[in-house]
Amino acid sequence: MQQLICYISFGFIQKHIGKLGILEYIFITPSNHRVHHAQNPEYIDANYGGVFILWDRMFGTFIEEMDDLKPTYGTVKPLRSWNPIWSNLEIYHQMIRDSFHTNGFKNKIKVWFSSTRWRPDDVMEQFPHVSNDMSNFVKYDPECDSPTKTFSLLQFITNSIISTALIFTVADQSYVITCIVAAMLIFSTTLVNLILENKQWAVNLEIIRSIFVVTAFFEFQHTTLNPYN
Repeated sequence: MQQLICYISFGFIQKHIGKLGILEYIFITPSNHRVHHAQNPEYIDANYGGVFILWDRMFGTFIEEMDDLKPTYGTVKPLRSWNPIWSNLEIYHQMIRDSFHTNGFKNKIKVWFSSTRWRPDDVMEQFPHVSNDMSNFVKYDPECDSPTKTFSLLQFITNSIISTALIFTVADQSYVITCIVAAMLIFSTTLVNLILENKQWAVNLEIIRSIFVVTAFFEFQHTTLNPYN
């Protein structure tokens, strides 16, 4: 059941499903989850639930999606990258930098235990945050050619199929195999996003990765069909 919930949640922030009546009061629906991922000031810090919205309603963190205010996805501080690894590690990079550069031992420790909004005054001045201007918001959208988009789409479809298979068969796999496949998916997805950002070194890595995958596939086929050779 947990695997099914994880799989369904992949589509929860898409915009084509409207409000779902009484379900809006019980579950995290696409409408409720869109609010969670929005950077609009009116939607900040809301709808944290993973399955049920009841807890947000109980503890005052629920905000309903407004018909006249379309959620703008993203972070208040511009990430300007499609790298999924960097998007998860960027906050720790900031905390390490702040802890290293701030004056005073107390502040160096406080960085790690205070609210994520809090930063020492000296590093705020040295490394200021520039928030998105929501009145003139420009989406991060690097230009890339049609072949690159086509390749990326095919890679996305392939990775989605493999991810789905991994989710629904994880109980039947060894821990090592699960980790290897998951690592390959993360690596492949990261490269696709970097290629869409026109990173030439990512293209070179993708060529090497593709050669490795094809070679490993044929070697596996040979070993399976001829186990004693």
